Amino acid sequence: MVSGKLIVTIGKKEVTLGPGESAVIRSGEAHNFRNASTTERVEAEFWYEPALNMEWMLQSMGEGAMDNGGDWKKTPVLPAMYVMWKLRDEYRLAGMPFWLQDVLFGFGAFLARLTGAHKRWPLPEGLR
Repeated sequence: MVSGKLIVTIGKKEVTLGPGESAVIRSGEAHNFRNASTTERVEAEFWYEPALNMEWMLQSMGEGAMDNGGDWKKTPVLPAMYVMWKLRDEYRLAGMPFWLQDVLFGFGAFLARLTGAHKRWPLPEGLR
């Protein structure tokens, strides 16, 4: 953590991280991050191995959340569904069957393309 406070949930364990603190999440572990404050911005550094397109995805979706008040729940839905569809080989949500993610995000990606919402976050070169 660089600044602010970040609540990290790994499995069923929840910890609050402040500046200088960190957490390790292993591949396949269910996890979630959220800002501990509704008014203070969180600045954090993340490392992914292998990184693939994770940094781009989190940066894009995080900017979308910040544009709408800083809460991940306020990330624009259709662009997020389009991104999740495009990254389905790299990233999956915990707790939801993969086939259901494919159906929901596939339909959301279709709507995003139909409405132009897919253009909000231009895809990295390898995903186009």
